[in-house]
Amino acid sequence: MEKSQDQIKFENLYTSSLGGYCRSYKYKSLGNAIHWIYIYTNLNISEQITVGNDEVHLYGKLLARITWNDELQMPIFSNIDDGPYPYFSENQMRYLRGLKEYPEFIKEMTERYF
Repeated sequence: MEKSQDQIKFENLYTSSLGGYCRSYKYKSLGNAIHWIYIYTNLNISEQITVGNDEVHLYGKLLARITWNDELQMPIFSNIDDGPYPYFSENQMRYLRGLKEYPEFIKEMTERYF
């Protein structure tokens, strides 16, 4: 069966996210929040972001708000300013949707890497 473009994009995002699991970021940690920002935005490491308790700023301007999802053990970003990264919201939605739509891929990756 041929994969859809959406499935391929999800699989690429999912595979990119595995690095954080391998580094064992703690659930509600700065590293975990920054990891997902980099996955969703491809933010350049030299760009200045700051992460507070519930906000992410890029060069001092609010980029997104953070809530922590206990079930998924990851941050969920809201009130996203897509201006600097127009694919931030789209990538997060694609990833969260893919977690539900492609369980067979997730199972395969979990068995392979964990």
